[in-house]
Amino acid sequence: MPSALECGRGLAEGASDLAEIWRDLVGHFEAAESKSRNATVLGGFIYEAHQRDTGFAETSLEAAIENPALARSLPYLQARIGIDEAGIARLRRAIEKGALQSFDFMSIANGTVGDSPPEALALLLLDIADLPDGVEIALDILHMHFYRDREAGRQRNPTLIALGRNLLRRTDFSKKGTLRDYGLHTIIRVCCTGSDGEATARDVCANIRGAMEVCYLSRHDLSHVLKALFETHPAAGLDMFLLPEMTSRNHRLFDADFSFGTPVENMDPAVLRQWADQDAATRYTLLGRAISMFRRKVDDEEDNGISPLFLDMLNYAPDKRAFLGDFWTRLHPRSWSGSLADILARRKAQVLTFRESPYADVRQWVDAILPELDRRIDHERSRDREGEESFE
Repeated sequence: MPSALECGRGLAEGASDLAEIWRDLVGHFEAAESKSRNATVLGGFIYEAHQRDTGFAETSLEAAIENPALARSLPYLQARIGIDEAGIARLRRAIEKGALQSFDFMSIANGTVGDSPPEALALLLLDIADLPDGVEIALDILHMHFYRDREAGRQRNPTLIALGRNLLRRTDFSKKGTLRDYGLHTIIRVCCTGSDGEATARDVCANIRGAMEVCYLSRHDLSHVLKALFETHPAAGLDMFLLPEMTSRNHRLFDADFSFGTPVENMDPAVLRQWADQDAATRYTLLGRAISMFRRKVDDEEDNGISPLFLDMLNYAPDKRAFLGDFWTRLHPRSWSGSLADILARRKAQVLTFRESPYADVRQWVDAILPELDRRIDHERSRDREGEESFE
């Protein structure tokens, strides 16, 4: 069975009078309830009509701006014949006349903008960004253009890079449901790389910190964004996220735990040491909170071995007991599956290796936490037995 798009193409291909069929199709579209309108047949028709008669297609789309029922499908219809210079100008006129909303442009947040002229596209994206909730839509579209640049091996356009910095500075990270984490990762890597992008990276970090004041953010919400920020400007990320006190609702965003890694754990140890050595007494302790004692697997689960990065930072930390932290923050998982007693027992086996440390304060830390660790293991073993007996 042919698709709706193919039906539309077939109607245009066989039409003796394109204008007449178009009027009929538009009439049926207008007659439908607004929530059930679907422009796919119209899209197929205008695509094929453009192949036959460019002037007709251009005139029909221009007229759509003035049609209250059809106007909001204009970005989709324009994409069927191409988001070129003339099409971008048409879309901008529609925005100026108040015929379009930002969400209408979701239909071009795809490969259709890959070959759009960069300077003209930048002007369109600025217009979209000025619409309510438009910044996020503009970023989606820009991401797809950059993605197509990478596929085609093209040099990124300086005008679009400047635009990306503008949009990143305007991003509201408290809108968790509307931001596309992976797309922002691409834009940050393109627009913030190099010394010219450092100021933008710091502004983005500040925006995220501002969002933390009003809502809870998790690493799931921002995992790719944070990764890109720490990759492009690690010092900026460390300054902005580790030095100030985190708000109560987000204070664990950069704490290492049993389940999830932090961007810090993927950084070059030399870069971390360079940053920490600027104020060793304070900064190594902060790094200790952000780096897990245990290695992580590819799926971010705990491994049984001690993390090489953790050992490296511990060796350089001037206050090793402060770097190690207390029993609860260092060894007790915040989430887990299976037996907690087994998890703590495995962790104890690793902790005991630190009794061979050349540093007296590390050995003292082990001696200090072992009684509490043993009590916790015994307690959890008892709970496991009670649960098994209850099940039986």
